[in-house]
Amino acid sequence: MFQAGAGQPMDKRNLQQPACPRCGAPARPDAPAGICPCCLLGQGLSETRGRHAALAAAFDPPSLGEMRRRFPQLEILDFLGRGGMGAVYKARQPLLNRLVALKILPVDPEDSPESGQRFLREAQALSRLSHPNIVTVYDFGEAEGLYYFVMELVEGADLRQRLAAGRLPPREALQIARAIAEALDAAHGRGIVHRDIKPANILADNAGHVKMADFGLVRMMAPEARDLTLTGSNESMGTPYYMAPEQRAPSRPADHRADLYSLGVILYEMLTGELPLGGFEPPSVRSTVTPRVDRVVMKALKADPEQRYQTAADMVSDLTELLASRDLCQKPPAWWMWAPAIALFLGALGAAWHMHRQRAVALPPDVLEFGGNHYRVYYENTGWNEARKKCGQLGGHLAIVDSPAEDEFL
Repeated sequence: MFQAGAGQPMDKRNLQQPACPRCGAPARPDAPAGICPCCLLGQGLSETRGRHAALAAAFDPPSLGEMRRRFPQLEILDFLGRGGMGAVYKARQPLLNRLVALKILPVDPEDSPESGQRFLREAQALSRLSHPNIVTVYDFGEAEGLYYFVMELVEGADLRQRLAAGRLPPREALQIARAIAEALDAAHGRGIVHRDIKPANILADNAGHVKMADFGLVRMMAPEARDLTLTGSNESMGTPYYMAPEQRAPSRPADHRADLYSLGVILYEMLTGELPLGGFEPPSVRSTVTPRVDRVVMKALKADPEQRYQTAADMVSDLTELLASRDLCQKPPAWWMWAPAIALFLGALGAAWHMHRQRAVALPPDVLEFGGNHYRVYYENTGWNEARKKCGQLGGHLAIVDSPAEDEFL
């Protein structure tokens, strides 16, 4: 073989396929800018993520009047707040006389028509979720450029607000974790992964019932619906502090076990009041819980999904076993057993000193204290030298007073 126009044999090394300038992988000679398909796909996903993030940041929730116009079937009562993807309103369904939460999400005008179909398919899956620890979806749809969910209204505080005041009692923390694990078990059984478990998505109503909310970042895991996802098959979604390691790397597949990692982060935070960042210590070192609790938390926080809990049901089982135990906290050191007696002794000592001080303060002005004894001062030129030194310029005759009777005699 010869190079064109050179008349010299062609070096076979020059026939090698061009390499991608980004990752070094082989690329087609006619590839745009010589970039391989994987990098081109990653670039598209990054642009999509950036566009969606900008859309959410620029989203201005409609006023109550505008919402009443767009949703005439509902009585819009109040604006509850906004999150990373949309806004939530308090409303009432007049025919059912039922209070509900109306969540709206902005529609990206640059999205393909298939995105609306994906939303409807995921919403249908969510509406089929029925569990006491999952916020119920009553209705969903699209209205004038907005996706919306009509959901169960949970009036109470979210876990983020609870944790702002510090860590929770161990038993309460384990009960909340078990309730969420039970909810995840039900969702995973339907092929739905939450993908954004965080304290703000865990609600407790006024009766203390725990509910998981905001499945807006779910991924359909059923084989026949693997590509029907709002986020894209390789898109990294979630809240960074609570994301599993595989969620932070778009090239690594994330499945239902990522939810269990996120729950482990929340359980650690509930027990210690801290996030498990860097080389973190077990909960028993950072709080009063027993090392038995460590086994559950640290297993959920394994970086390798294969070493983690494989199902939410397994985690529910271990949490139930822990909650059946009477002692969840470590026993205090042996010296603490003497704490009541020590406190009683110190209290008695303090009372005695207080009485002594009160007695010294209550002395008549003509009675002085010296060497622990009381002396009455007589203004005469006789007395004890030591007492006279103590009394300074008073001089006088001093006598020891041992009782009120003697004092009167003196």
